[in-house]
Amino acid sequence: MNDGYLVETMQVDVSDYQSVKRFAHAAASHGPIEAIIHTAGLCPSVGSAQKILEVGLLGTANALDAFVDMAQPGTNMICIASMAGHMGSGLPLELERNLATAPRPQLLGHAALKIDPVDPHGPARAYGISKGGNPLRVQAPVKAWGFVGGRVNSVSPVVISTGAGRQEIESPAGNSSI
Repeated sequence: MNDGYLVETMQVDVSDYQSVKRFAHAAASHGPIEAIIHTAGLCPSVGSAQKILEVGLLGTANALDAFVDMAQPGTNMICIASMAGHMGSGLPLELERNLATAPRPQLLGHAALKIDPVDPHGPARAYGISKGGNPLRVQAPVKAWGFVGGRVNSVSPVVISTGAGRQEIESPAGNSSI
């Protein structure tokens, strides 16, 4: 009996919808997709505010939209957010609405997402917004996913012991940025 798995890799830019769509089609070409775990994100110490929003926020929207066409009864997509998205005073209602429902091409166009690239706190703010926007964005397509028998969920863990997580804790901002 062979207990192993055949693994095929593919480089994907989650901030590029067409790249994610190609990945979704490639995955579906191997048979029914049972689970998609979307973990892409950048910590404040490793990316600019703009890149953090592109990967963490737009990347989530791209994955949700690209994989819904591949979903079928029982398909489950889990998008990993962060407790950082639930800290602080919260997001303004208008921004929450934008993060949840704006069409993908306009998602990053909201004025609150125009973070000054030289602001030293910009990456941490972008991280909090992107991780707070993740659960909001996941709520928007539940009907489309449910219509085909699939489901989507968002999980908000605390710091995970990964290379990026340890790097963030050891950065000058330390625990205050996550």
